[in-house]
Amino acid sequence: MAEALDFGDAEDRQAIVHSDVTEALGARLIALGKLDSEGFRRASRIREETGERFNQILTKLGLVSERDLAEVMADQLEEPLVSAGEYPEAPAGGRIVNFKFLKEMRIVPLAERDDVLILVMADPYDDYAIDAMRLFTGMSIQRRVGIPAEIDQAIERLYGQGGGAARSIEGIE
Repeated sequence: MAEALDFGDAEDRQAIVHSDVTEALGARLIALGKLDSEGFRRASRIREETGERFNQILTKLGLVSERDLAEVMADQLEEPLVSAGEYPEAPAGGRIVNFKFLKEMRIVPLAERDDVLILVMADPYDDYAIDAMRLFTGMSIQRRVGIPAEIDQAIERLYGQGGGAARSIEGIE
């Protein structure tokens, strides 16, 4: 009788998934000439030491540009890369979403269609942000990839001081 594989608890399974994502993302960036092997090894070591997300390390260290990384992630996931001009003029769906949460997760609700929330994400591999928005809205989430700097600008414009929803979310933690 075959023995069942034990992948441990949810945290262990998440680490396996992120390891696979790291390898695939790194391999693609190297193949495209956007990252060298030494940069990959360096970012991988830092990820192991700190637990920080691989894609964030790459841009923080300046090893890969935000745009190049977003383009590769969008291609890998077969999801569209959202351009700066595609962000909504007003907060999507009329829901009040916590400004701090949006900034920390680097996500922007792009649109609602039927029971689906389209979410632009700087880190489309972030299951926590997807699950949190699914629980908050009760909707299915469809991810899109965005460039972090453009997401930050959209959050400030839509939800920050002077933005369309600024008064609505004051005092909500």
